[in-house]
Amino acid sequence: MARTKQNKGNQRQLLKRTSWTRFYLTCGQDWPTWSEGYADVHRGPLTGVTGCQTVWLGRTVDDPEQAALIILWESAESLKNFQSSPACDEFLKALPEHKTQVSVLSGALLRGLSLEDPVGASAPSSSSRFPSFRWDYHYRFEEHLQAA
Repeated sequence: MARTKQNKGNQRQLLKRTSWTRFYLTCGQDWPTWSEGYADVHRGPLTGVTGCQTVWLGRTVDDPEQAALIILWESAESLKNFQSSPACDEFLKALPEHKTQVSVLSGALLRGLSLEDPVGASAPSSSSRFPSFRWDYHYRFEEHLQAA
């Protein structure tokens, strides 16, 4: 009986997904700023999303303005459902990929643009902003994640 419960637990663990969404975050800013008021300011549009279990924020060591929101999902299906929801669009709006997306566009930045430039050619799809990793229960990631 205990073996059956353990196998079911392992199966649930194997269904989990971890996604990493990289973005630009100034050094003086602790968390992204969401456009609407949310009950949980750290989760923002992830608040109440089915299957979103835990959210961590990390910064790269070599360039602290490059950050990532690391999200533990209950399953790949939970992540896919979120990606196709309006909450995902709201989530990505607050996570610019580059510093130039944060600042107001100046004339110098617009000088090289022409009407022939494809407007959406460089815009990534929402799924490309969420590389997904299968949960590996052997390493107990959730219990051992600590800042160095």
